[in-house]
Amino acid sequence: MGKNQSGFIKPKLLIVEGKDDFNFMLRMLDHMGVDDVQIHEIMGVNGLGAKLGAIKKAPGFSDVQKITLMVDCDADAAAREDAIKAALASVSLVVPLAADVRAAGDPSVRYSLIPGGVNIGCLEHLLMESFAAHPTVPCLDAFLQCVNHPAKFGSNDWAKARVHCLLSTFSEAGLKIGEAAKANYFDFTHAAFQPLRDVVTDLAT
Repeated sequence: MGKNQSGFIKPKLLIVEGKDDFNFMLRMLDHMGVDDVQIHEIMGVNGLGAKLGAIKKAPGFSDVQKITLMVDCDADAAAREDAIKAALASVSLVVPLAADVRAAGDPSVRYSLIPGGVNIGCLEHLLMESFAAHPTVPCLDAFLQCVNHPAKFGSNDWAKARVHCLLSTFSEAGLKIGEAAKANYFDFTHAAFQPLRDVVTDLAT
């Protein structure tokens, strides 16, 4: 499905932050042949508890068996984990002990921080890692260095700027991440995307 629906019609639910995450993971599900997972976009993590509460009240939620919340780690993994756990607890969902650990419940719950492991950052870090060997990357980095981009913005903004520059070099210039994913510009088998494949595999099994 291409957008949030008013209710839930599949037994497994992947909750993501924004449209880029939604569209990229939609393509990942297609690539992996998984069709029993519904993706729901929450438009950022601010007010996460209230957003989870609204999800619980949506039609069909009582039939959801597994939930995974996938969000960017950003700059502080510990703070992000604390916020997620507090939000889950505030709406009486089971709280996993740590990232990537599924807590048994009805429904069971897992949360995953992107880019995965102990790394800080966001989805765009994984996208650029998948293109690390691409001959265009040194050129776009040189351009961004020339306009002093790294000094102006933090790590996530730097990664986002690199991705947007990269997308502008594709034959269909101006594509957004989800559009580029749909057009198969990303290699979904690349090692960089293992954390995302792990999210899908855990939900699908």
